[in-house]
Amino acid sequence: MVDQPGETRPDVSSAFTLVELLVVIGLIATLLAILTPTLAGARRSADSTACASSLRQIYLAQHLYAADHQGRFAGITSSADERWERRIARYIAADPLRPEESRLLQCPSAPENRSGSMNPSSYGINSWVMMPAWRMRSDRKMPASQIIFAGDKSLQSDDFLTTEDGWFLVHPAPDFGRQFRSVSHSSRSTYRHGRDNLANMVMADGHVTTFRPGTLGRTSGHWYWSDVSSIPERQIDQGNCCP
Repeated sequence: MVDQPGETRPDVSSAFTLVELLVVIGLIATLLAILTPTLAGARRSADSTACASSLRQIYLAQHLYAADHQGRFAGITSSADERWERRIARYIAADPLRPEESRLLQCPSAPENRSGSMNPSSYGINSWVMMPAWRMRSDRKMPASQIIFAGDKSLQSDDFLTTEDGWFLVHPAPDFGRQFRSVSHSSRSTYRHGRDNLANMVMADGHVTTFRPGTLGRTSGHWYWSDVSSIPERQIDQGNCCP
């Protein structure tokens, strides 16, 4: 075929062939497969760090609250208007009427769906911190660095922490004197950080540590200064309350 005057042929040497295009697509797919787990791991680590920072701020806010209330921390009450989140709202610059909307009280590692939750905050308080002279008990068996103050809670539970074997960590009223355990309770969503599904907890001395599943039972320590075997129990069946 003879080129006509003024007619130019396309430069085929610079065009992609189908094989070259497939090679480029394959390389991109390979890079994505390599980078995606790394990026996901970095995101999980960042979320866990954010939660740990929030727990430290909650700890500090609780101590500011205690300084204004004769040394007593904001624990659990029977009134929804007196939840600990509302009582420390002024110390974390949150709306006292809707403290759960504060980003400080929302752990980015927690699932977004909190339907049915009695309290949408991501964190719970060990209500035993309301005990008089809790930090100075003479019969304590564990140092403050080993006693949990607050941490990740089951998403469907109220504003207190729960153990893996179903114990509600609520300090009993003087006229009640019993600990409650739901026979079908579980708190799997407490563990939500990293590949190992860890739980973040801020301890009574202010440092944040992680716990693995299987380490937060009622008799495993971490909750009380004294021996929990002397605390009477009462089992209640509330159904599957907490995923």
